[in-house]
Amino acid sequence: SHAGYDWISYPPLFGDRMRFLPRTAIAILALLCVATRAQQVHVSNPDASFLDVSARRSELKDATSARVLTALKELKPCNAAGAPPPHGKMYIPDRYLSGGHGATNIQEHDASQPYYAVQNEAAHGANSFLVTGDPAQARCVLDVIDAWAQAKALLDYNATDDPTPTFAEVGWTAASLALAYSVIEQEPSLDSRKKANSVKWLREVAHKMQSGYHRGDAPANKNNLSYWRGLAATAVGVISSDDELFKWGLEQYTRAIGQLDDAGAWPLEMARSELAIHYQSFALEPLVMIAEFASRQGIDLYAYSSHGHTLKDAVLFVTAAVHDPTHAQKLSGSVQNIGADQQDFFSWLEFWNRRFGDAGAADYLNRPWFA
Repeated sequence: SHAGYDWISYPPLFGDRMRFLPRTAIAILALLCVATRAQQVHVSNPDASFLDVSARRSELKDATSARVLTALKELKPCNAAGAPPPHGKMYIPDRYLSGGHGATNIQEHDASQPYYAVQNEAAHGANSFLVTGDPAQARCVLDVIDAWAQAKALLDYNATDDPTPTFAEVGWTAASLALAYSVIEQEPSLDSRKKANSVKWLREVAHKMQSGYHRGDAPANKNNLSYWRGLAATAVGVISSDDELFKWGLEQYTRAIGQLDDAGAWPLEMARSELAIHYQSFALEPLVMIAEFASRQGIDLYAYSSHGHTLKDAVLFVTAAVHDPTHAQKLSGSVQNIGADQQDFFSWLEFWNRRFGDAGAADYLNRPWFA
């Protein structure tokens, strides 16, 4: 047991495998589950973002790191007019022309632009507010989110049958907006009506997202996209004090650790051929942020272990594979197209490095990263 919360992992980590366990083992597991439920996982501090906003702002005033100074110079303000909400049924075609890798579909890129725009504007405004404390940046972020809330965006889609990017973009966008909101929500000049409306809408989006799954045994139900939905649920759960969402988000983390193989790789990401390392790192982005949110609620997910693995194994797999992709190439069956220079590839590394060191990727801590 880790801080009394490993009962979270009980349903997702065992699942169908329960039928292969001896009855005595099942009984013991059930008793453990019941015994630890007394220590319920819940949102203890709905005002806690994934970092301490005031402490980080104070710290940044004395920043000396070259990459942090570069990031400060590159701050972009929020533009409320830069992310108008889409209207009508949400539909984004498949990203890849065939399967889960290879040539991409320009129509998917074009259809995703409104969602990229709102994610970026919210993130830019939250970053600017974090650094400067400028109330106008917080108000801009809230205006952006409120406009999407009024439009009832991210709700008109069919998770069962729509293409995967439609399903995925809901999780990415809800996560981005909830993270940004968590940074700006304590600004006293914010309109309370807009705040309430925005949180109510994000909660509705997150609950629909939580209950939606692709038809059959689709990889998107279990791979990195499920971790992103977990981040969205975690973040929205915190800002709305919704214990059900928060708990479900953490369950996606514990399930992810249970999916790691002996090498610290996720088999579903290794199945992405030449993009295996890319998607292994992409999977770490939401998981690290879930752990950061959980930490602010007094839960140490970084310590969570399943069959001898923690998130550290996945981190070390990525950092080693970037330097030498040989093993990942054997697992995936393809020469790797890593893309470690893309602006978000090591965005999770800043948080990891702060807690545990660079994990062998110090040469990548030489520039700002943005997801």
